[in-house]
Amino acid sequence: MSKGVSRKDNDTAGGDLINPSKQDTVNDKDFCFAEGDAICIDAQAVKYHGLGAHSAATMAEESSVVFINGNGVIREDDAATCGHTATGSSVVFAD
Repeated sequence: MSKGVSRKDNDTAGGDLINPSKQDTVNDKDFCFAEGDAICIDAQAVKYHGLGAHSAATMAEESSVVFINGNGVIREDDAATCGHTATGSSVVFAD
């Protein structure tokens, strides 16, 4: 079943899905966009949203069939290292 793709600066996994060093800008891995926002890929940074595992989380799950520049696409319900799951688009989907 297809899931909505997760977008930087739009979707969350406990905290916002962001560029790790350039929180409000496009970085060199942003090749594809959905609804005007860059699509998240594997190891995507999650903004600080608490202590311990929530202070430096990254996305740990991603699509095994849809890739951007060799990196799996993050979709709704994919989990971060802190245990939170991602939200995603209600318009653009990936398996």
